[in-house]
Amino acid sequence: MKRTIALLLIAASLGFALPTLQGTRGTDFVSSARCENMGYLWFYMASEGYKDHVIFQDSAGVVQNTYDNWAAKPVVSLGFTPWHYLEFSAYGSGYFYYNVDNSAMTYGLTDVGGHVKGSIPFTPLDKPLSIAMGLDGFFLMSIPFELDAGANQTMSQYLGYYPFEEAGPEFGGKLLFSLESQYISAHLNAGYWYRSVHNFGPDSTVSYPQTIIGGFAIESSPLKWFNLFAEFNLNYGLPMGSPQASLTGISTHASAGLRLPVYLGPNFAFMLHVGGGADPMDFTATSSLYAGLGIGGDLIRPKEKLIEGLVKDAETGQPIEGARIELSGDMIDTVFYSDSTGRFTLPELMEGDEINATKEGYHPEAVTAEEVGEALTLTIAMDSIKESFIAGIVADAETADPLRAVVSFHDIETGEVLPSISSDAVTGYFRTKIEPATYRMKTKAPGYHEDHTTLTIGTAENKMVDIFLTPEEKPKPVELKPVTITGFGRGHSEVGFEQMAQLEKVAELLEENPDATVVITGHTDSVGSDGTNLQIGRRRAEAVAGYLLMRGIKVTRMQIATGGERYPVGDNRYRSGRRANRRVELVFSREASEKISEGGVRPPTRK
Repeated sequence: MKRTIALLLIAASLGFALPTLQGTRGTDFVSSARCENMGYLWFYMASEGYKDHVIFQDSAGVVQNTYDNWAAKPVVSLGFTPWHYLEFSAYGSGYFYYNVDNSAMTYGLTDVGGHVKGSIPFTPLDKPLSIAMGLDGFFLMSIPFELDAGANQTMSQYLGYYPFEEAGPEFGGKLLFSLESQYISAHLNAGYWYRSVHNFGPDSTVSYPQTIIGGFAIESSPLKWFNLFAEFNLNYGLPMGSPQASLTGISTHASAGLRLPVYLGPNFAFMLHVGGGADPMDFTATSSLYAGLGIGGDLIRPKEKLIEGLVKDAETGQPIEGARIELSGDMIDTVFYSDSTGRFTLPELMEGDEINATKEGYHPEAVTAEEVGEALTLTIAMDSIKESFIAGIVADAETADPLRAVVSFHDIETGEVLPSISSDAVTGYFRTKIEPATYRMKTKAPGYHEDHTTLTIGTAENKMVDIFLTPEEKPKPVELKPVTITGFGRGHSEVGFEQMAQLEKVAELLEENPDATVVITGHTDSVGSDGTNLQIGRRRAEAVAGYLLMRGIKVTRMQIATGGERYPVGDNRYRSGRRANRRVELVFSREASEKISEGGVRPPTRK
């Protein structure tokens, strides 16, 4: 069965340049009814690979030996499409076997063949939806000589059959039907394959049955460089003549894969193809993987369509000489100019192209490729500028970020100051109508130095002026020194009048520095247990934070911690030292994310 599948892979795929460089003309076994583009030449290399586990038994069914063999079926094809409706291809294939247990291997050539395919489209080839029928005729025959008879004989001990086979001519034909669109396509094939007798070595002959072949496939290309496909094939070996009995009847094969075309220009590309397949009725025994690499290009480039254009005055209809015609697209921007008759010539437009026409004294005009469509002529009517305008962009001189700024104009001759305008906050763009004169232009934005520019506006002029403002130097922030709140009674955490006076100054400091945050840490003397003092320290910190919250300081700017008795500043053996240790420390920072872990990082001490 695997030999039949391998032959079918060659016969059904290579004749249709599988995979084609665009990946939309068929799948592994099922072919598209459409041919490739006229003039397309491709070269394709692929290989099927699988592993065989061979079991040898005697007449009583007792296992004598088992072997693991690796197999590869490489194939090379060349194809050409001289016409949209006709396609030719030729191919050659080989084999490679390797026995894992005994390190034996052999290789050789097997078949050569070719295909001729004709296509009958029912819809125009360039339409989004294409319907076509086709007829494919193919032939193949084996190479009449083997490369290494000794290696083949050795490998036959591990395969159970002689790897080289010799056969006469085989041929067949298939009727094809396809329904293709940009994103999903379906293909249906049905045909007949005439098989000949195959000789395996000097003493073995196999009569293959004449075969009815058919298949159905679906493929999808959601992106230009990405193609997925899945298919199902069903073959029926006819029990006529004297074929090998085990090869007659129904056989099936399903496969799926992925193709990734890489375009190197409008007429040249290569493509990577990976996939896998198996017989659904005997999946484990027939599963295999295959991979291929194709390369090709269009040798017959279609005649380029040129667009004849005319630039004229929209009011008088007179041609405009020297208009600048800029063609902008994905590949490159190209500039053309109209001649003395206002005419110009453009190459064929691609999707996304835009034509921009400019001329001094006229408003610019833009036309897209979608607006031109399939037309081969283009007329651009330009409106003359009867008024003067000034426009531009205001941006940061260091970062080039757009700015919202106020722009004003002072007429130097008359002393008149025109109404101010504002640039757009998102784009920085401004535009206004203005009378011809000489102006002093002033541009200002918060946090930036003003810009003063002198300019002259002519009659019917579109003046473009871009302004870049320099940021003002920000003053260095005032250093915020730590504050210590004292005067707490032994074991007490209430905020009294003495502490309120100190906290008022803290509240004013935080109000004057809205970007500052504060870590509030409560401390105690050494009287009492460590756990109790940690609680008292926290309550003192919470009391201070509560007072600041009452004064309007946001809770998100404050962080509470407790040090208990662990961080004394005075000697706890004396009353003055214990009084100094009953305190709350406030440490300020302009780093909002700074964190102080509870209890600090210093080891506890007692004095």
